[in-house]
Amino acid sequence: MQGFIKLKQVVDSLDCGVMLLNATLKVIYINEWIYKRADIHPHQTDNSHLLEAFPELKSTRFYDCCVDAVKLHLQSFLSNSFNPSPLPLYDPNSVGNELYRLQQSITIKSRDIGDETYCEVVISDVTASVIKECWLKRLANAYREESLTRKLEQTQLSRIIDNTADAILVFTHTGAIELANSSAEDLFGYTREEFEHVHLNDLLSKDQIKQNASVYDRIMLYLNRALDNDQNLNLPPVATSLSSKDGRKVPVEIKFSTSKADERINIITVIRDRTNEIESERIFRESENRFKTLAKIAPVGIFRTDSNGVVRYANETWLQVTGCKHTDLHQLTWHDIIENEERDQVRQRWHKSKSNKLGFNEEFCLRTHEKTNKKTWVIGNLMAEYDVYKNIIGFVGTFTDITQQRLNQEEIERMAYFDALTGLANRRYFKSNLDRQIKLSKRSQGMFALMALDLNGFKSINDTFGHDAGDKVLVEVAKRLTACVRESNVISRIGGDEFNILVSDYDQPKDLIHISKRILDSIKAPIDVSNDEVSVSTSIGITIYPGDAQSPEQLIKNADLALYSAKENKRAFFEFFNPTMNEKAEATMLLEKQVRVALDEDQFEIYYQPIIAAESGEICRAEALVRWRHPDNGLLLPAEFIAPLERCRIIHEFGLEIIRKVGEFSKELSDIKKLSGDFRISINMSPAQFLEPHFTEKFNACQKEVQFDWRKIEVEVTEKSFISNAKHADKVMLELQSYGVSFALDDFGLGYASLTHLTTLPIGLVKIDRAFIASMNNNPKNRDIVLAIIEATQRLGCAVAAEGVESEEQKLFLERSGCDLLQGFLIAKPMPQSQFLDFVDDKHSTVVSIKNAK
Repeated sequence: MQGFIKLKQVVDSLDCGVMLLNATLKVIYINEWIYKRADIHPHQTDNSHLLEAFPELKSTRFYDCCVDAVKLHLQSFLSNSFNPSPLPLYDPNSVGNELYRLQQSITIKSRDIGDETYCEVVISDVTASVIKECWLKRLANAYREESLTRKLEQTQLSRIIDNTADAILVFTHTGAIELANSSAEDLFGYTREEFEHVHLNDLLSKDQIKQNASVYDRIMLYLNRALDNDQNLNLPPVATSLSSKDGRKVPVEIKFSTSKADERINIITVIRDRTNEIESERIFRESENRFKTLAKIAPVGIFRTDSNGVVRYANETWLQVTGCKHTDLHQLTWHDIIENEERDQVRQRWHKSKSNKLGFNEEFCLRTHEKTNKKTWVIGNLMAEYDVYKNIIGFVGTFTDITQQRLNQEEIERMAYFDALTGLANRRYFKSNLDRQIKLSKRSQGMFALMALDLNGFKSINDTFGHDAGDKVLVEVAKRLTACVRESNVISRIGGDEFNILVSDYDQPKDLIHISKRILDSIKAPIDVSNDEVSVSTSIGITIYPGDAQSPEQLIKNADLALYSAKENKRAFFEFFNPTMNEKAEATMLLEKQVRVALDEDQFEIYYQPIIAAESGEICRAEALVRWRHPDNGLLLPAEFIAPLERCRIIHEFGLEIIRKVGEFSKELSDIKKLSGDFRISINMSPAQFLEPHFTEKFNACQKEVQFDWRKIEVEVTEKSFISNAKHADKVMLELQSYGVSFALDDFGLGYASLTHLTTLPIGLVKIDRAFIASMNNNPKNRDIVLAIIEATQRLGCAVAAEGVESEEQKLFLERSGCDLLQGFLIAKPMPQSQFLDFVDDKHSTVVSIKNAK
């Protein structure tokens, strides 16, 4: 045992990995070298299968070699160069970091010990050798690439020199020509072999030397100085004439430089043929004279600049348009006279067009004219002028005065982007501005808020006072909104009585709350219209970019959802968007689709709840209550579908259908002798139906279609039906009353002006709200309120009905208090038409029995 321990210590101290596997590839032994580099512990591998200890080895060459070793006694050698080892071995200081994974050389062979065959694996770290090998390969490749690059550069340089447009001659220190390119052959007519026998003096024109000896002397002086002192030449280009082989004088420009090779200095001359340039200059002078003549009579401002844009010439029209003087020429660039705010951008676009060799066409505003103090808008056009070598030598351009066209265009845009009535931005401008604001906020990582506003009660003003009055209200609202926000905030009239506000300069959401409250307070103040004071309020929905949404469509949708929520929950208030509104909106849209289908498929049913006389117990009325037989959700009450019907704008169609069905049932009941002569059916009308401008005509059309008795119909209205437009409500009620229709005021006691309405509107029945009846037994004050309502209402000549009677105690109290009619579950629940007929029979028998008993 001690021998085994010593052997293990020896193996553990080896600078290589050793692994011993049995015939089934279970781990018998792994030395310390592997444990440290694999970051595992012996208890994780002892007596474990190789793949349990190292799952990475599955389906690898390593594993296949281990199998071959124990089954076929084959020895294998694995190198990272050919079979990358999947063993996860790392530098001990950076275990798990792939950058420090060891490069491995692995020997796998079988070993027989007794009758057992084992697999022996020896792993060596060859990372250092591999790294050295890689570096050597890289150095060799770099050297090879550098050699190729030099050869390529030499080849390319030779091609460039040979194909350049200018002649290139290289002289030795004696003045002999050592090298000439193809352009030199073309220019002077010598072949390259002939150039070897030509001296610099042979090229210099004898006439030129006589006429301009100083030029020749200066050239020779600088050349000799450079050769003697081993200096680079710093000589500017020299314009002179050289002689060709045939004696022709060639006007040229010569540039000199030196090069040193093998301790020998050569003089390099680049010679440019100026023949075409001189001819171009002549043509240019003639063209310029013609140009100036035409420019004097041109109706647009014409100018010419140098290559830097400095104005060298301008006609009178240009001076008039720009307000410049002749003395300003040669001192300012053409873009110096642009308004400060635009100057840098225009100049940048001009430079870009120059670099792309494109014409420049731009509309911009000039500096304010000193004499007229007015801004001048022009269209500037500039085209570059080039020499024969395609170098820009200047620009010619025009300024066309478009100030009047600009003013006309601004007026057209104002009409296109601003509301003619209020002067606010319109829907088109709002959408465009919203897009710009989103892009700006993305760049600056800022935020802004979108407020959607809708006026409450505006429609009734239009209906009552006319559209001119409505327009005055909108103009006043626009002024108040403008006064409530900063000038940088954009207010838009989207349409009708809808407005949007973009708020971009706030610090935190509480600022939006302050703005909203300021708007609410400002809008609700009375507005004078045709010597009448009218009042409107507004509801506000607020959404914030980018927290709520980042697209314009979603922001608009979110603001509208918040606005609808504000109107639904509490009119004349504001609400911030939250994600649950989306879910509610989707559910609402689904419900709206379903109510449309329900109306088309006649899923709405009418239930009737009997109303009895408190004194006799006879049925004298029945309230028509609509139920929706939903295919999935069963029987639904009006609270769940009236609002969707109103939003879908099919409440009027729905209401007319209910009137027809109730009218038909009323005709059927008129033949039943068991009902009192003044029996009538009451129909609930929502404010949206009642305030519809042509409600009376449509009601009349239903009567003519069904031929029911007007006197058998009673319309139930709530205070909401006339609180916003009492004049319209009074008109409708008087017209229907003239036909014989009676009216009942529902939910009495919840409003704040109900008694006033009893004195001004033709109401014959008042229905005390069920909230007072329900709490009457437990709250003495509510009993007093009920008594007061009964007494006050009856004194005004109206009958009184109590809703929600559900106990004998309530019934007894109401009968003793003089209440005229009773309605509630104690009397009867709402029931389908057939059950109502049965109830009439039963109730009639009961009433007759009671009378006989008396």
